[in-house]
Amino acid sequence: MLDGLVLRSQLFNFGNWELGIENWELRIGNWELGIGNWALGIGHWELGMAQESRNSYSSPASPAPPA
Repeated sequence: MLDGLVLRSQLFNFGNWELGIENWELRIGNWELGIGNWALGIGHWELGMAQESRNSYSSPASPAPPA
């Protein structure tokens, strides 16, 4: 996968589905739900209150929208 920016333990990874537990994150295709410092992403857009930068698989070079 194209996810080298977010460090976490991957418990489940199959195709576009990924479940990782660190502060808890669920990704399904272009959808991302993270619970920790929290992030919700759909496609190229992501809403987050996290300290690190995060990107969805669909566009690893796109910045998150302004908070």
